[in-house]
Amino acid sequence: MTVLALSWNADTQQAELIEADDTLETWLRSAVIMSLFTDGRATEDEEPEITERRGYWGDIELDDDDSLGSKLWLHRRSKLTNDVANQVQDEAQTALDWLVEDSHVSSLAVTVERQPPDRLAYQIDITLLDGETLNMTLEQGQS
Repeated sequence: MTVLALSWNADTQQAELIEADDTLETWLRSAVIMSLFTDGRATEDEEPEITERRGYWGDIELDDDDSLGSKLWLHRRSKLTNDVANQVQDEAQTALDWLVEDSHVSSLAVTVERQPPDRLAYQIDITLLDGETLNMTLEQGQS
């Protein structure tokens, strides 16, 4: 059986709907893409200078501290340095921690590597509940 799933297009920097097999791997890939590339709402402390704090409309139904998505968008205006890459890695890990907390996977680790001049490569290593591993690589431009 096929389902609609998310795929990340590194060239256009957009998620795309594709047909894929109805598997746990398909579900996890879609969950990772949605979690990383949906804009999480910024707090006033994080962005005091802006009035547009973004955020996902579906967050209305979540508790105040919960948010679908990430705050990776806050770093897109920054010059790509090692420090920014480390901040992005921390934010990506935070955005994906729910998969472990909600017992969908045993563990998940994110590594972010700079790819000059203006790209980041995300390596996501997921350990499934049965001990199998799933490795994902995604790229994102920093412009």
